[in-house]
Amino acid sequence: MARVNLLHRWREINALFPVYDTDGGNATVVLFAGGERQVDSRKTRTLVSTLARLFAVDLDVLKQRYGRHLERERELPLPLHPDLVLVPVRMRRPLGKDHGALGYLVRRQVVGCGAGKAGEVAAVITFADGTCLGCLNNPATIRRQLRLAAEAERLCREVYAPLSSASTSGTQRRVALGRFFTPGVIVADGVCQRAGTVREPRRVVYYVSRCRHCAERLSDRHTNP
Repeated sequence: MARVNLLHRWREINALFPVYDTDGGNATVVLFAGGERQVDSRKTRTLVSTLARLFAVDLDVLKQRYGRHLERERELPLPLHPDLVLVPVRMRRPLGKDHGALGYLVRRQVVGCGAGKAGEVAAVITFADGTCLGCLNNPATIRRQLRLAAEAERLCREVYAPLSSASTSGTQRRVALGRFFTPGVIVADGVCQRAGTVREPRRVVYYVSRCRHCAERLSDRHTNP
């Protein structure tokens, strides 16, 4: 079973969700715009981690940060990029404890949600390309998840926009980081996996060397007046 190339096609993804393969193992269906489906041999959790690595995102830190802002601890939307906010929904009834039931919708691709057929699926998701997908959550739960995802996307764009703008000064970029990111985190391996600042007694502020939302390098060090 092949692995799906996510690097060049992540903008086309409508959803990804767990399935059992012909041998009873866990695999993932990646649903692309236009109705194309590809089955990946990896678990859905692994595929989400792979997507996160494309944007240098630490999922544990992401969940902590957005969980705090959204006041939720479980089944959080995952804003890996402003255009790739993953919305968790229940897609199957797992046969084993650790098999996983959650799949993910891409928020910007979802245009509607209605009731499903009794005894089959609880809700039907409609995507921008006109294709549909059934899931086990009821429509009210999905709409709530989409609202949370919209808020997560807003927060993500607040950070991303000033950092990616060529006209924005270095000071404005640092302010944007400080407004949302948690203090006390140092850059790891030259990539912003845990963005933030560390204040030392000499009032020296260390900044991440690369924003996790864009490839632009930020200044590594700035001394306050």
